[in-house]
Amino acid sequence: MFAYNYNALDESQRADKCINCNLCSKNCPQGLDIPKLLKTVETTVKKVEKEAG
Repeated sequence: MFAYNYNALDESQRADKCINCNLCSKNCPQGLDIPKLLKTVETTVKKVEKEAG
């Protein structure tokens, strides 16, 4: 379900489109390292898709 929902996003909104400019992290009120989190999402999607075959 996770990979299905992720792939339903417009390609321009997917985690792999992050250009690591860090503007989002600089403006994040929670101080999150958003590019790092998006990289984790990208890795997870690839792993789930691989396991699904």
